[in-house]
Amino acid sequence: MVVVDRFTKMAHFIGLEENATAKDVANVFLREVWKLHGLPTEIISEMDAKFSREFWESCVSRLTLSEECQQRTILKLTDKRREPTKY
Repeated sequence: MVVVDRFTKMAHFIGLEENATAKDVANVFLREVWKLHGLPTEIISEMDAKFSREFWESCVSRLTLSEECQQRTILKLTDKRREPTKY
């Protein structure tokens, strides 16, 4: 996984297993990147929208936020142009 902070131009090259889940990626992201840069306002990913939503849900759930705040944050960070995910 490669993460680049566009403001500082700092890059993080993080090794992951080939079959890493969104939850695995979120855990590594919080451990390696979030502690240095905080929660990003935007993410650009080559993965599909479902993976991106699961990634954000995993990140936000690890942070101690209220349920309402979690939902608002996930909606803000995911692509608003697509259909909502049905559970």
